[in-house]
Amino acid sequence: MSSNVEFEGDDMKYTMKSPSSGSAGSGFSGQSSSNDNQPKMVRWLMNNGLAKSPATAQGILIGVIIVNVIITYVLIDYFL
Repeated sequence: MSSNVEFEGDDMKYTMKSPSSGSAGSGFSGQSSSNDNQPKMVRWLMNNGLAKSPATAQGILIGVIIVNVIITYVLIDYFL
């Protein structure tokens, strides 16, 4: 049973800029290389010099998530 309900945000989320749209510096997944389109943590890492590109910043954030999961596992294992 599927309903044909669409919201305005659904169309915007799945559209990508084409390379011919005038954006000279298109980055990962068709987004502009401007920092305005990046998530706040990615912009923060880049502004503080911890990452030079959005891909590097996302890799750092994935590493932070993995470390947090490991720490959580160790703490749960220790206390339970």
